[in-house]
Amino acid sequence: MKVRWLAGAAFAAICSASAWADPPDMASVVRIACAGITDAKDEREVPTERIAEAILFDSGVPASRLMGGRTLSPQEYRVALLAAVQDPPSDVDVATREMIGQYVLELGQDLSPGSSVSAKARGLKLLSVPPSDLRAGWLFVPANAVRIACMPVKPSSSTPVIDRFANSNAPSRMGLTKAIADLSTTGDERKKADSATIGMKIDKTTDDDGNTKRTTTLSFDGTLGVRVTGDHASTPGFVFANYTLSRARIKPEPPLDPGKHRDDDDTNGLELGATLGDIALPYDLSLAATGGYVLDFVKRSRRATGSFVLDSGYTPDLGLCKLGMLKLVSLAGIDFRTECTFQVEADYSHVFKVGRADFKDRGDFVAIGLFVNFQIVPPVFDKSGIVANVSYRYLPTVSGIAPDVKRWDAGLKYRWWLPQGAAVDFGGTYKHGEELKTYTHENSIELTLGLLY
Repeated sequence: MKVRWLAGAAFAAICSASAWADPPDMASVVRIACAGITDAKDEREVPTERIAEAILFDSGVPASRLMGGRTLSPQEYRVALLAAVQDPPSDVDVATREMIGQYVLELGQDLSPGSSVSAKARGLKLLSVPPSDLRAGWLFVPANAVRIACMPVKPSSSTPVIDRFANSNAPSRMGLTKAIADLSTTGDERKKADSATIGMKIDKTTDDDGNTKRTTTLSFDGTLGVRVTGDHASTPGFVFANYTLSRARIKPEPPLDPGKHRDDDDTNGLELGATLGDIALPYDLSLAATGGYVLDFVKRSRRATGSFVLDSGYTPDLGLCKLGMLKLVSLAGIDFRTECTFQVEADYSHVFKVGRADFKDRGDFVAIGLFVNFQIVPPVFDKSGIVANVSYRYLPTVSGIAPDVKRWDAGLKYRWWLPQGAAVDFGGTYKHGEELKTYTHENSIELTLGLLY
């Protein structure tokens, strides 16, 4: 009981946490890049590398510092500047890196098609047709050859900022998500993270004799994580608490068969552990490793777990989606992005206490299988919109005694992003199959309220 109370208190504490700085003054960057343009009819083209140079200068990282005394050709100098604003050098402190990222993000938003910020208000005008894939940093990709002109006006510094969270170069120090793997998502990729959810469903049925029964199902599924690696760590690491609850109760309560318990079909599991994501391997592969201790409060079982997920950096276009990368798709005039995921997963468990679980007491078991997922998220510059996914996990036990996991999950939600980088979802979820911590078979459709932080 004490462990569950502490986990609940930690989840509640995250909702009030906030650590986001005010956005930098974009007007200063525009004035530096467009210095000397005063004629009201003079819309002079300015190279993107000059804007990059202005961003670095205003952030306190002059280009001379980046060059380190080297003599570069004009083309080498251009490439170095564009690369520096997209991925600042590792010796730049995290606050400055985030300021540079904010400049890049805000300019991309303001100059993208459909932006609410006019050229006169910003002081910059896009002359060329932008690329179809407007991910963060698109202005400074050398291959895009974007052409921009300076407007002879004083730019406004009151530009609305969309998705301020997306400038972060490091995962949040504290996060609330549904899946453990989503704790390490940053920038625009965070739009595809699944939120921690609270669900509820009420069913009323009337028997032939006229008696009415009401079944109320309550659920919760979420992960609270605290980052333990530094801002510049190549592999983000978290300690976490992952809790899942699904409880159905019938009123009036039916009589129980001998040997049965009222909570036999409940899911009530807590996992405490640590995870290390995005470990680079040869052949463009990456590995995520998780270790934990699982407590099943229904079956009274206890076990230690180790999980390894292998992902490929190969991103082929599958038509409707790209593998491992968001793809812009237009359907009936509506823009959205899709992504497909294919991962290989291996899980190891050592059982300390079997309780009523279908394991071998003090035994070990290994499961190896795959996880596939299809997601839909809003375009890169949209603040809110539809978020949907459908996934399947097949994880058969190859050694030891444990049920095979065959699990479908789906969700359809509308997501609102809040000013401080948090998001609220409302929609529905579907789950059918074995829950991975407790191996309880679930089959339900619920309305859910979600929170992503």
